[in-house]
Amino acid sequence: MSMFCKLNLTLHAETQHQFSAKHPDWGFWNFIPLSEPRDPDRGFLLDDTLIEEDVFPFRPLNGLVVTLSVDF
Repeated sequence: MSMFCKLNLTLHAETQHQFSAKHPDWGFWNFIPLSEPRDPDRGFLLDDTLIEEDVFPFRPLNGLVVTLSVDF
């Protein structure tokens, strides 16, 4: 018999940014230190595996809202 525990740890940050030639990049420089997800005591790792899900909602110039979800 095998048993496992599925944990749901969530970090959340929001921003509004419109990309342009003058402002082609953005980000959260201090969202979470890289040492935190690597620390086994923090609960992000399960059997040496880190699963990350990123969701990027954006509003194109035509007014449609699109959400891009990336799972690692």
